[in-house]
Amino acid sequence: MPPFSQPRWLREPPTAKNRPDETHISTQRDQTQAHPRLPCPHEDHRRTPHTCRAPCQGPQAPERLTLPPARRGLPRSHRLRRPAEFKTVLKGSLRWRDDFFGVYAVPNPHPHGRLGIVVSRKTSPRAVVRNRVKRQIRESFRGCQEKLAGLDFVVVASPGAGRAQTAALRASLQQLWEKVEQRCKKS
Repeated sequence: MPPFSQPRWLREPPTAKNRPDETHISTQRDQTQAHPRLPCPHEDHRRTPHTCRAPCQGPQAPERLTLPPARRGLPRSHRLRRPAEFKTVLKGSLRWRDDFFGVYAVPNPHPHGRLGIVVSRKTSPRAVVRNRVKRQIRESFRGCQEKLAGLDFVVVASPGAGRAQTAALRASLQQLWEKVEQRCKKS
């Protein structure tokens, strides 16, 4: 076997002599070198300890404690909660119906109207759709609440309500509330 059949770097262990492209790098740490980590905020007294912005000077506006009107829910006193309350209203004599909703009503002793909502899986198997229908009913009732004082209502959504657009649901509910208001003015 000729002496030069293997490359030189396989024949001899690498050293600074036979590898001129590499230089000697010491593995010993220089004791005079500074620590590579940057100082923390508590070590530098000129720097603020938190990265958030500094508080403003002078009086500040108070934090908002109430939700805007569009986001307020119905208080408990304005909702039907017990099954017996729902049954009483559903057996009542005042009823209105259209393609999307059935509205049932009975007088109540309270100075405000109360609302119960029934949206079953027949309306839509998807909870997102059922919740959208419920939101539309609550929002519509909230807008007409002053006109509908002294009555308990149960609104039952039909299967067509789950497929309807939001504008159609609002228009349908508005027409039903107007019918309720006209009927109550007569009596």
